[in-house]
Parts: sequence; C-alpha cells; structure tokens
Amino acid sequence: MRELPTSVLERARGAHGVVVAAELAADGWDRSAVFRAVRAGLLQRVAPATYAVAALADPFTRVAALQRRQPALILDRRAAAAAWGFDGFRPAAGRTVPLDLARADGVRCRTVGARRIAVGAADVGEVAGLRVTTPARTLADLCGMAGVGADALELALESALRGGGTSYAELRRQVEAGGAARRALGDALARRRPDAPATDSYAETRFLQEVVRPLGIEDPDRQVPIFIPGRPEPYRADFLFRRPLGCLDVEIDGVAFHGPQSGRDDAVRDHFLRTAGVQTLRLDADRVDQRPNAARSALARELKLLDR
Repeated sequence: MRELPTSVLERARGAHGVVVAAELAADGWDRSAVFRAVRAGLLQRVAPATYAVAALADPFTRVAALQRRQPALILDRRAAAAAWGFDGFRPAAGRTVPLDLARADGVRCRTVGARRIAVGAADVGEVAGLRVTTPARTLADLCGMAGVGADALELALESALRGGGTSYAELRRQVEAGGAARRALGDALARRRPDAPATDSYAETRFLQEVVRPLGIEDPDRQVPIFIPGRPEPYRADFLFRRPLGCLDVEIDGVAFHGPQSGRDDAVRDHFLRTAGVQTLRLDADRVDQRPNAARSALARELKLLDR
C-alpha cells in the first residue's frame, strides 16, 4: 500500500487529519486494510478506533481525535489559546498542543484527565473545526496556571483583542465574575488604558514589556494618526511619546512588513514627520524580543534629547 485513496484523504482534510474506524469501514476498509496502512506509515493510531492521516497531521491532531471520540470535550486553557492563535501559545514546529480539555457536563473523563468546569453555551465557540472556550473565557482560565505569568497573559490578551474575538468590556465582565485566579486578568487589563487599541504584533507587546516599562516611563499612545499638511491620509505611529521639545514615534520594524521598497518609503515618511516636529526611532522586531538592552538604551537616549 503506497498511498491512501482519495475518499480517505477527503474525510481527513479539514479535520486535522483525523478519521475514525467507522468512516474507514464505510469506505470498505476492513481491519486488515487499516493494519497495513498503519504499518506502512500512512495512518497513525491516535486514540482507540481513531486514526490520523500522517501527511495531514498537525499540532491539533491529538486533541481533534479525542474530541471526535468524545464530543462533550472542550479545548480550554493553553489548547484553546493555541487554537485561537494567541501570541505566546502557538505551538512550535514539531510540537503538539497541550491536552487541556474540559467537560461542561460535569462528567469526569479519566482517559484524558479532562477537568470538570462550569461553562455555559455563551462561553463555548468553534475555531478551526474544534470546540473551544471563547477568547474571553480562555484568558480567564489561563490565569493562575503554572508557567503563565503576567507577561504571557498580556501577550495573549493583546492578540485576543487584536483578533476581534473579544473586547475590553467583555474581559472586565470575566474579572467581575469573581475568583482569586481572575485577579491576574484584572492586573493585565490595568496595564493598558481601556480605550487603547491592541498592539499590532507580538513584537509591539514585547516592546512595552522589555523596553518601556523597565525604564520606568509611561506607556506611549498606540497607533496614533499623524496628519501632515498636503497629505490626504495620515501617517500612523506604532507608539508615540509626547515630550516638551516634540514627539517621538517608535516604529517596530519586522521583516514580514518590509520589502526592498520599504526603506525608501520609510525615509520619505520620516522626513515628513520631522517637518511636523515628530522624530522617528526604528527598532528591529527581533532585537526588541531577543536583545532588548540596546533598544532600551536607544529609546532612553532619544527621549532625553526631547526632554531638554
């Protein structure tokens, strides 16, 4: 057996590679055919009577297989955060998502260690074909988990707001629902102004965490439009610091957004902003995250020039 039939591939595609024995039987597969496919490496057994097409497996295959067998299971905490694509929780290459699963019906699930939680229909959603807790409930449940500190929670929070799956008001309601663990979510919300837009990327959140706050200065305004006379559209500052001698626009430059033309465009942009009394500091996204000391020194130096 060198390849799987099209019917099996079509069933698995869009289901994180998962097929169940009953579906294989409907396609005319007996147990010996399934065994040969497993031995050939075309199928992987991921749960009782549940298989994954090896070529279509992804980080969510195991949890998808468990959910196929037990539809009452809901992905929560880190698994839900990964499904929603929260910053800091996306699985690394070659890794699978944690088996964070819950049952809302109060029945203990010994086979996968799922916890029992009180969750209503309003707290359950669907993403990528998986039943998961909503973004707001996911953030609330992450609070107090081992290894999920204040910075990790803030990264997830900003990306949840950025994706539009929740709002500041909805997150406040989660905090007010009570529970000591949820105070951490309240603390994360307190780091930002209620009307502040979400950061635009992982690197922008890390800029606040690793560069701005260690200097003991105020958080800057985010995503600020700057109008230049004669231009119909404003420029937008990633972060804007206001000082007595002018303003400093800090741009977090990532490779994904900067092609060959961008250097020329950025030079023109920065020139026009200087004419409006706004200086620009450009910081590389990777250095902000991995080597923040240099970025911290550069920011402190530029702000000092505007404080004189």
